[in-house]
Amino acid sequence: MAEFTLSQVLEATQGTSAHTDNIKFLDVSTDTRTIESGFLFVALKGDTFDGHDFYQCGYRKRCYRGYR
Repeated sequence: MAEFTLSQVLEATQGTSAHTDNIKFLDVSTDTRTIESGFLFVALKGDTFDGHDFYQCGYRKRCYRGYR
């Protein structure tokens, strides 16, 4: 596992966030079937799938969501 903070994610992706606290993530996943509580879920869109369709599953598993 690779622990990292929201600040590190924002710096690496040149992103922005509405959150003001520096959330700590335990790991990152693009697959809700393997995601665990405390992970950052990144929804990817491919030719045959759209990860955005699965964000509710990640939410139910108490994960943080990231969008791409």
